[in-house]
Amino acid sequence: MSSVTATLSPLSQTIELCGTSLNDLTNCFDYLGYLGKGTRMREHPSSSCCSVLRDAWKIDPECVSFKVLDGVIFQNFWDFNTDTTRLDHLSATCGIGSSKSNPPSQPPVAFLY
Repeated sequence: MSSVTATLSPLSQTIELCGTSLNDLTNCFDYLGYLGKGTRMREHPSSSCCSVLRDAWKIDPECVSFKVLDGVIFQNFWDFNTDTTRLDHLSATCGIGSSKSNPPSQPPVAFLY
């Protein structure tokens, strides 16, 4: 009897790891895209949007990368029309990954050669 084990790509693994922490990414939708007739896109992301990203960044900084955020949106909200330029700059707009954001709880690993 043989068993087949599916291997996820590194991107899929990261999306899976980050997915739960990004469940409230809908808090960013009024900044990231058009929500329908009678709505307008916000000029800046809300504090709740940035809070979601900050919490995800603490899990793994890769969680707030364009590829992961785009993958999570596509996987969970496939019919949402995302402004990819805004998505690409979302973490920087929220000050994540810069000196303004909280550092991860563990320092980065140094590689010695």
